[in-house]
Amino acid sequence: MLKEKVCVNGSVLMKKPNMFRWDMVKPDKSIMVIDGEMMTIYHPDIKEAQIFNLSGNLIASNTVKFFTTTLWGSLSEMEKKFSVTMFRRNSEIVFKLVPLSKIVGRYVSSLLIYYDEKTGVPQGFETITPKGEKTITRLSNIKINPEIEKDLFKLKLPEDVCITNNQEQQQDENNGYDY
Repeated sequence: MLKEKVCVNGSVLMKKPNMFRWDMVKPDKSIMVIDGEMMTIYHPDIKEAQIFNLSGNLIASNTVKFFTTTLWGSLSEMEKKFSVTMFRRNSEIVFKLVPLSKIVGRYVSSLLIYYDEKTGVPQGFETITPKGEKTITRLSNIKINPEIEKDLFKLKLPEDVCITNNQEQQQDENNGYDY
């Protein structure tokens, strides 16, 4: 369990149905980009990256399904993957999601998503592991439906970047589980 609070600063862009970009600048710089077909995780400070073909890697594709279902899925979509409870806390509506999948349950015991009561805009989320460890993410400067260039979901890596995963590793990691 973490002994001290870690604050992560960065920005997130999402475009339905399956495009996602997370630029983290603090404490360590990294970029995660999902373009619907590929997921790339790039660590520029150490010049390393991992690239996953979503159609050929169950872990990567299930990560995308998890994000799309929890962050912008409809309630009926959420209920296919989670037991959903809703309640009010302060000026927020909270969705508590408990994974129905035993596989996901090994890593996440619940996920709380906080929505502004007046606008319905997500304000943050909290992930709780089976060991009781919490990761709390608060969102700010949220823009609803901004124009987003599709090129932002493509990541061109510099030539000197080392790709640290390969197809054999991906096949070993894929053991047929679907979240």
